[in-house]
Order: sequence, then structure tokens, then C-alpha cells
Amino acid sequence: MSSKITSFIVASILTLLLLASAASALISVSSSVAISQSANVSYIVITPSSPVNITLNGGSSTLVLATGLTASLNQTQLSNVSSTANVAVILGSVPSSLAFGKYSITVPVYAVSTSNSTVSENSSVEISYTKGFCKSGSAGENLSLESVDISSSGEDDTDWRPLDEIEVKVRVQNNGDNDAKEIVAEIGLYNDNGKNMVRDVEFSNSGEESIDLGTIKDGDDKTATFTFKVPADFNFDDGSSYRLVVKAYSDKIGESKECIDTSDDLSNSFYEDISIDRQDDEDLFIAFDQITLSQDEATCGDIVTLNVKAYNVGDSDQDEVTLYLFNKQMSLNQKIEIRNGLEMDEDYDAAFEFAIPSGLKDGWYNLELYADYEDGSTADSPTIVPIKVLGCQIVQPVAPAANETTAPEAPAEEEQTSAWASIKNAFSGNGLIWLVALINIVLIIIIIIVAVRIARR
Repeated sequence: MSSKITSFIVASILTLLLLASAASALISVSSSVAISQSANVSYIVITPSSPVNITLNGGSSTLVLATGLTASLNQTQLSNVSSTANVAVILGSVPSSLAFGKYSITVPVYAVSTSNSTVSENSSVEISYTKGFCKSGSAGENLSLESVDISSSGEDDTDWRPLDEIEVKVRVQNNGDNDAKEIVAEIGLYNDNGKNMVRDVEFSNSGEESIDLGTIKDGDDKTATFTFKVPADFNFDDGSSYRLVVKAYSDKIGESKECIDTSDDLSNSFYEDISIDRQDDEDLFIAFDQITLSQDEATCGDIVTLNVKAYNVGDSDQDEVTLYLFNKQMSLNQKIEIRNGLEMDEDYDAAFEFAIPSGLKDGWYNLELYADYEDGSTADSPTIVPIKVLGCQIVQPVAPAANETTAPEAPAEEEQTSAWASIKNAFSGNGLIWLVALINIVLIIIIIIVAVRIARR
């Protein structure tokens, strides 16, 4: 009796295990599906392990990814599915005002075994749409972003600080069979709200955020180099998280027909994560920008004015701030005390006025700007301002040696003799020149004589 009970219990446990195993493996579903304007139809792939009935999204075919951004399912009820089924996801309207970024919705997938209605499984799939940098999404197949190189003068290429110098090199390849004409490379910098903030940086390259590459021959490539500086007064109100984006498109046939905005060099394929923060190094809290000299070249006695804007780019207020201008060769050591200090993101306009001292050698001199303040000092890494100094040295006349005497004036006869001797020396030293001159004079005389005779006739 006990053996029968034991057998029954074992069989029951095995049955439960089999049912649990079946329930956990009823279907496999795509983890995610991406749709875009260029690929506006994609598919959810559902593979059952045994015949099942499937319901998607609770039976609703409408998918709302964001306000005004919709997609739809071509079917939401599937009966007695025994092999792989593909459910189409169709992109609907995309508002023109849609901000840059990724939009997604989770679609539930419910499956019930057709042989045993008590065996079911819940799953889900993420449907996503990415608003990229190309206005109408990636289009065409001729252009590619072969490389995107980002470098910074700061400590990290993607973690920027105020006054960091940034360089972005974008290499655009033409993979088509014909020349790609009027190609433009462009960069953007989006904040978390999807707003392009690229105009907030200070470009030094021509074209700023948009560079014309002209024609790229088939199989060839060209590189656009963007250079800019993170301004000292960068607005941190929108946070510190940004996305650097790039694209290349044909201005001849239109961005909607030929545009690429993805690259393997970007951390997220269509953008690179960038952080822009206040300075956290205490010795770099005070920064100098907008430096101008009243004159780039000066001479001794000139009064020169150096104007500069001092910023607190650090992450704390500074109650005591003193600015210094120093140059050892000029015996220059001036200071300006900012009585009220500098709070975070605050700036101060300073003007140093100094005279160029006499006796300096011609050349370039480095003026050193630095600051002492409550939490640190920039003295170890001053800001250098070069100035050119000319004409300050006094040339002293050379006195004759003690044993040298001045020769007496020669009498008139000797002067004449010397003059004639100089003339004879001129003839001897430049014989060929004088010979040619003499021949020319003789020829002129002959021409005059002949002309007179002809006139008398």
C-alpha cells in the first residue's frame, strides 16, 4: 500500500514538473523591435514550443510611444499557433516637433496552451522608435560615417569642463558607384530634454556646427574637423548629461533622400554620451576668459591695458578672491582684490594697466595671470598672455680706441689727385661696362652726323 502511495506521489510530482516546464517554455518572443521612418515596418517574432493561442497588447492594435507618436499591430489574436509567427509593427504618424531621443513602449504577450488551458505564459516585447539627427531618419545607402573621433584638452575626452578645447573629426565615406555631391557634415549637442544646445559652445572652425565637404568621389572619403570650446559661462541649469550627435547628408538631392547619422564609433550608435560639469579640481576653480590687450606690440614707455573676465567655474562659492598679473623681466607684479568674492557661475571684469620698462630686449614676453582664493590657487598653472616688445634697447655709439688718431684734412691738390685716381680705378675695376658705354657714345655721335648731312641735302 505504501509503495503505491509513493509511486502516486512521484508521478504527481513529475507531472507538475512537466507542466511547469511546459509553462515556462511555451513561447519565445523577440526582446525588442525597432521601427524608424526608413524601416517603418518591423516584426515581433513569436516561436511556440507547442500549439498555443496568443494575445498581444490585451487585444488592442494601437501603440502610443509618445504624444503624437503612434504605431499599430497588424494582428493581436493568434489561434492554434504551432510554428513561428511574425506580427507586423507598423509606424504611424511622427510629429515634426518630436524631440531627439529614443521612445519605447512595452507590449505584453500572453500565450495559452491549446491542449491544456491551465498552462499559460506571460511575456513582453519592447517596441522603440529613435528620433535621430537626420530630419527624416537615415535614408539612402551611399554615405557612411566611417569614423568619429572626439578629443578634449581636459582629462577625459567625453567628460568636459569649462574652457576645455574640444575637437571632433568626422570621416565621411562615399560607398556608392557615383560621385556624392554637395555633402555636408554636421554635429549637434542635445540635452536630456531633447533640445539641441550646440549653439552654446564657442566654435573656432569655419562653418561652426555645419561644414561643407563638397563632392566626395565614389569610393573616396573626406574628413570634417569641428573645433570648439566649452564657455566659462556655460549654462548648467539643464543638467550635465548631453548627447553628441553627427550626420552627413547630400544638400543636392536632399536630406530626406541621402542622410546617415549612425556610426560604430559612437557609444550608442546614433549618439555619444557627454557630461559637462563644473570644475571639481580646487586649483582650477577660477578661470580666465575673454582676455584682450590694448596693443599686441609695445615699446618702452607704452602704457598697456590687459582686460580679462574671471569666472568661478568650480562647484563652490569663493568668498576671498585675488587676481594677479606677473612678469619677472618687466618687474610686473600687480593684484586686484575682488572684495565680495565670486559665487558659483559668477564672473568679474578686471583691468590691469602697466608700463613697458626700458632696457628690454626685442621679443615675446609671457604675462602670467593667476588667482588666489579661499579653496585654492591657480599659481601652479597660470594663464599665459604673450605680448611682443620692440625698440626698447638703446644703441650706444662706439668710441675710438685710445691709440687711434683722426687723419688731417688733405690739401685741395691732393683731393683732386685722389679724385682722378678714383675715376682711373673705376675704369680699371669696371672695364667692360665703360667700354660698352664708350661704344654707345660713338654710335650716337655717328647717328647725329649722318642725320645732319641728310638734313642739309
